[in-house]
Amino acid sequence: MLLDATPRKLADAAVHWAAQQLLGENLPDKVGVCRLAWEEETERVLMKWLQDNPKQGSAGLVGGKQKNKNKGLPLHEQAMKAMCYVLMHAAGTEECPISEEGWVKWQQLAAHQSCKRFQNWVLLEALDQDKKDRLVAKQDTDGVWWVVAWSGHTQERVVGPAAVVPTEELPALLAHGSYRRHTASIQKKGLVRGDRDVHFHDPEEHAERWRVDLETRIDIDVKKAVDLGWKTGNK
Repeated sequence: MLLDATPRKLADAAVHWAAQQLLGENLPDKVGVCRLAWEEETERVLMKWLQDNPKQGSAGLVGGKQKNKNKGLPLHEQAMKAMCYVLMHAAGTEECPISEEGWVKWQQLAAHQSCKRFQNWVLLEALDQDKKDRLVAKQDTDGVWWVVAWSGHTQERVVGPAAVVPTEELPALLAHGSYRRHTASIQKKGLVRGDRDVHFHDPEEHAERWRVDLETRIDIDVKKAVDLGWKTGNK
């Protein structure tokens, strides 16, 4: 097969084509990243080669083998963690500016020290397979793509892409999703913010963003919570 003979050239061609299709200037303005529309034969040949050669260097990585504390994770999940780290903690430098809402240019994110070891198609695949909906991408009117993390920012003056919700506009009931292993702690201490925000959903409106792996649901009476001193945050 052609890719078996010259895997790098064909892989690079596939990467270039996919990037053009997904990040090209002629795409319509939209929020979110669509699934990669690779040509069927290119995808079949490329993925077969990756499956047949799992131990040859670092497919999808740039520059050969790298030290990586997330080595045991799938490659796209490693890439997702790298992007989350940059968007939530490391962006905000001259080389990788970040807006007050948390938006970073795709090209600057991909070029960041934490992300540049991944080939472009791996980063795109990570966005496409993000079941936790941690990141969102959009294209501006000039055709430039931007990426943002929904929450978790530690940079000073970066509040994220959400809007602050006034107390009077909150629904009567909010829900928080968690896991069975946290049930005893929640029953004993309640929901503790710690160093991360506690996320709530309006069960009537945001069912589509409820993570499929959540095991328990905690309902919050908003009026009682506010009366007890609960402070609202971002939407």
